[in-house]
Amino acid sequence: MRHLGRFGIVLFVLSSTALATPAENSLLPSAMANDNQTPAGQLKNGVLNLQLDLRQGRWYPEDEGGGYRDVYAFAEEGHGPQISGPLIRVPHGTKIHATIHNALSLPAKIYGLHTHPGDAKDALSLGPGETRELQFLAGEPGTYIYWATTSDKTLELREDAETMLSRRHTLDI
Repeated sequence: MRHLGRFGIVLFVLSSTALATPAENSLLPSAMANDNQTPAGQLKNGVLNLQLDLRQGRWYPEDEGGGYRDVYAFAEEGHGPQISGPLIRVPHGTKIHATIHNALSLPAKIYGLHTHPGDAKDALSLGPGETRELQFLAGEPGTYIYWATTSDKTLELREDAETMLSRRHTLDI
């Protein structure tokens, strides 16, 4: 009988450990829905200064207490990750000065951060922890669509955590 009690305690401890969430995931910031009202960065004297990060976050599609997915998302420096990514909206003739940091543990390719119209295949490669600066003229006014991949798949074929690494289209100004 005494052995059964010890066995039960061991089973309880083992099952508790198996169900525990890894400590690293419990510290993930919430990925918030972007209201698409506030453009990212600071526009001053015809130059948009923008600082973006690729980060991991916890996304609650329904509500904070419901189910969630751990995802990769874009964030403006100093802010949490956003679904969809921070809004880049510019008037004609704007020069964009962007700093991009990859806070993920995987390399990433980022598309869409170039003069528009432009080559849709033009990509910026960032290794884990790497930061790069870009400067380009915006070209057409409006909202800039950009996206990233950590699996080297196309926008439509991305899966799992990387599917939220996007800035979807909204109405142009």
